[in-house]
Amino acid sequence: MDFSRRFKNSILTVMGLLSRMPVPVSYTPDFSLFPLFMPLIGILFALFLALPSVFLIKLLHNSAASAGLILLFQYMAFNIFHFDGLLDSADALLYRTTMENRLRILKDKSAGSFALFAGVLYILVKFNLVKQGIVILGQTAPAGRYWLFLYALLFLFLPAGRIAGGMVPVLISPARCEGLGFQLKGFNRKLFTIGSIVTITVSWFILFILYGKMLPVNYTLILLAAFTGALLAGAVTALIYKKGVGGFTGDAVGMAVELGELVYLLVIIEFIMGQQI
Repeated sequence: MDFSRRFKNSILTVMGLLSRMPVPVSYTPDFSLFPLFMPLIGILFALFLALPSVFLIKLLHNSAASAGLILLFQYMAFNIFHFDGLLDSADALLYRTTMENRLRILKDKSAGSFALFAGVLYILVKFNLVKQGIVILGQTAPAGRYWLFLYALLFLFLPAGRIAGGMVPVLISPARCEGLGFQLKGFNRKLFTIGSIVTITVSWFILFILYGKMLPVNYTLILLAAFTGALLAGAVTALIYKKGVGGFTGDAVGMAVELGELVYLLVIIEFIMGQQI
């Protein structure tokens, strides 16, 4: 297979697995470049979500309604499977039982009390973080120089989550010989590292362009801290799965994506978006 076909199949495989967006052309699933494109695809997802959301924020004067609709769009287009992984993980990992039973619970499609509690708590926290970001955007003049900078900074939580998800197959092996986890066996660390570095660099460059001049060092450090927090969320997920299940499944990747997004938003809201710029 020539490189161009391999490139096309790999990036379409990433899009097909990590989103619910219809892939317009036929392709043969190819995981050889999956580690490279998994972080990078988050920037494309952020663009797809940010473009319609800017009209919502400007059209609606209710930040809660805007935040709710943004999360609705995000989950319907990109994150519903990741959220399902978070719920399944809560049911399996918070329940005191054997590794074998946890693997069985992960395959169970029904949601238990642990999943309900974790899901509600997670969405409440994430909703309030997005809402707070929109409130701060509303306090900044739409024609001001920092509005688009702040707006882009908020939506970069999507690539941060994909970087967190990639940390799981980098650190541990699949728990069983089937499913998404097994398909990610042999996840190439070098390609993932390159993809993550390029993703963070492109994110910084987007902010640099929108800021209008060289980003102050403290903004760069906070951006790096937010992405580092997402990486740590993925690493912690891998360690939890290693101890509780013996390896990772597709649900582990989903859990890491969700936690990575949340940690990124926490860092940004706490250290940048809550300050006067």
